[in-house]
Amino acid sequence: SLYYHEADNDFTFLNVAKINSPTENQVNNQLNTIGFTQQNAFKLSNTSQLNFNFWYQKTDRQIPPTMTQSESLANQVDELYRMVLNWKKVDGNTVWLARSAFLDETILFNDPLIDLAANNRSKGWINEVESKVYLPKNQLLNIGINYTHYQAETDNYATLLQQNRIALFAAYRLSFQKWTTVLSL
Repeated sequence: SLYYHEADNDFTFLNVAKINSPTENQVNNQLNTIGFTQQNAFKLSNTSQLNFNFWYQKTDRQIPPTMTQSESLANQVDELYRMVLNWKKVDGNTVWLARSAFLDETILFNDPLIDLAANNRSKGWINEVESKVYLPKNQLLNIGINYTHYQAETDNYATLLQQNRIALFAAYRLSFQKWTTVLSL
């Protein structure tokens, strides 16, 4: 689906931060957003499915003055790309799941009145594999691993910042009548 949104946001307000609380018009407060989302599902077999999701969005917004500022020319442009891939396979009493997501986001801020321009970009890659084994007598065993990588580029740091995380997880669930017990690591 494709979407577009715009707003002037030029409303009047009572400025209680100024003497005699004058009524003022909000200025430099326009907003434009355009975006696109796509979702696809593919049945690979009677027991497996692949899903793909994509999201793109770009927002251009003016940053209005604070209640004590006389004017603002500040502007911020946000742009993002997000992609997700999910795979699922049912094999008897076991469900296999694999997920991967890629995130790419940019924020460009500019304020010519204070001579400030900032370019910030972040990327993330999240991956996970897990299995759910349905055992007899309302029992479930869930085991998996997650790997996450983030990186950030900003004008404020000389080098690229990165973070890597790996996590193992496991859970055992037992359900009977109105009670459920979960043991997880």
